[in-house]
Amino acid sequence: MDIDALRNAHPEHWMKAACIRTLTLDAVAAANSGHSGAPMGMADVATVLFEKHLKFDASAPNWPDRDRFILSAGHGSMLVYSLLYLTGDAQITLEEVKNFRQLGARTAGHPENFLADGIETTTGPLGQGISNAVGFAIAEESQRAHWGKKVVDHYTYCIAGDGCLMEGVSQEAIALAGHLKLSRLIVMWDNNDITIDGKVSLSDSTDQVERFKASGWNVLQCDGHDPEAIDAALTEAKKSDRPTMIACKTHIALGHAAQDTSKGHGALTDADQLDAAKKAYGWTSPAFTIPADLKSDWEAIGSRGEQDRKDWEVRLGALSERKPADLGVFSAEDRKGRFIHYGIREHGMAAAMNGMALHGGSKPYSGTFMCFTDYARPAMRLSALMKVAPVYVMTHDSIGLGEDGPTHQPVEHLALLRATPNTLVFRPADAVETAEAWEIALSQTSKPSILALSRQGLPTVRKEHKGKNLTEQGAYVLADAEGKRQAILLATGSEVSIAMEAKALLEAEGIGTRVVSMPSMELFAAQDEKYRKRVLPGGPVRVAVEAAVRQGWDQWLLGERGREAKAGFVGMDSFGASAPAEELYEKFGITAKAVAEKVKSLL
Repeated sequence: MDIDALRNAHPEHWMKAACIRTLTLDAVAAANSGHSGAPMGMADVATVLFEKHLKFDASAPNWPDRDRFILSAGHGSMLVYSLLYLTGDAQITLEEVKNFRQLGARTAGHPENFLADGIETTTGPLGQGISNAVGFAIAEESQRAHWGKKVVDHYTYCIAGDGCLMEGVSQEAIALAGHLKLSRLIVMWDNNDITIDGKVSLSDSTDQVERFKASGWNVLQCDGHDPEAIDAALTEAKKSDRPTMIACKTHIALGHAAQDTSKGHGALTDADQLDAAKKAYGWTSPAFTIPADLKSDWEAIGSRGEQDRKDWEVRLGALSERKPADLGVFSAEDRKGRFIHYGIREHGMAAAMNGMALHGGSKPYSGTFMCFTDYARPAMRLSALMKVAPVYVMTHDSIGLGEDGPTHQPVEHLALLRATPNTLVFRPADAVETAEAWEIALSQTSKPSILALSRQGLPTVRKEHKGKNLTEQGAYVLADAEGKRQAILLATGSEVSIAMEAKALLEAEGIGTRVVSMPSMELFAAQDEKYRKRVLPGGPVRVAVEAAVRQGWDQWLLGERGREAKAGFVGMDSFGASAPAEELYEKFGITAKAVAEKVKSLL
């Protein structure tokens, strides 16, 4: 690669891009950790994008009608941090760049959206960013159809690497975007032929250009180090009526001794090699120092969209209120619909929901069988980590789904989901608790909600009207003991009615029994000690009943004034089986009689 020829062909552009490359080298070297190669390789593409195409105002990073820039290859995070600092973002200062990957810094190892407003989404798990980008593009299309181009008119740009395209979720996302003809989505593929293992050919022989074409995309190719070619490709991409993938042929770690090698993927910290790379760039400034004229040029790029933003604010103020349309199907032909046919793409669906939530202006929710949260879980985990609030409505939540058998019957899933930080898991007992859970889920702004719903019909257990949302307390006394309280039954979902039947059996034998419905462990844990003690006082035997594994229940059976000698669980300790639901409950001993016997054995 003739670095001198590149530098001399477009000297002004070259030095702007060199700002990104040198900041990356300095930050990674200072941290002795990170990934240098991707930012160095894609610096030219990013510079052209920000200077000539991206609609944004660095002083207003939350401007709703800004273009979105998503770095799916999140390991190259210094690309984002360099761009934010250079364009004048108030939160990503030079000090933050110097503290790259250090405790408490906004410049985390991988971009985290909640650390700085200019970071659109949290990437790192490869494939998530490009899948989020599909959700961003869906949100833009939908909102433009509802409110018009005067207030919603922007693009979603995404940089993705080979690793992103190898992850299976990328195909779910790519296929959906092509099917929906999301023409405001432009993906720039960092086509450098290198992964952490070495040449891409060691592990993959996919023709990515043909893959995207087969998925309904417009595909362009360009030299990723020629600013004129990059500009022309981006200009052409915006004319398409389909999403566009631009294959940008680049050199990882451009200008460094590790260029075009797997070593270039990681942390380039050798001082002599760093100095040699800077010399090749024609860079003479000290570490972390951007010459004033270059910083001024970059800040001008950052302020270029200020007038556009102000004009937009005037248009927004003049917008008349509109009543939201009736629910229709969102498609390539109708952008006003609000229902999306995702097909069999649980992971892509959840990742797109994250993109919609991050975009703003939408409250995404979707559903599938509870068991297939396994397919969606990487994106669901990121919902929690990113502090966004989609709603996952997961049905067929136990062996109660019946004949489909153990491949479809969730057993361990509630425990897995409840173990996820910053997540609300609801398992309502009837239509009343479901409505209450839905109300709570819709009100969330910084955590996802999961509604675990049964397949089988259930009786109504809440028969007295309450003005208060009892589910909001996490757990509450559904029915108290008729005599001296000797036992407390705790249950969720479809097993609450079983607990009520067990209570009747026990009361008939003179054993006073309280039934506690616990639709949300997380919300109950958040209640004050006084309330929790009122619901779960010390003394009585405690038995929990749930058609799932025991993990997670000991907090309420043994803690909160409970004792191991007086605590029991009725539920699952194995996978399910294929049979009608009522037979399965008998087979696995989740019955009112079994619950009553468990209580009596502990008295």
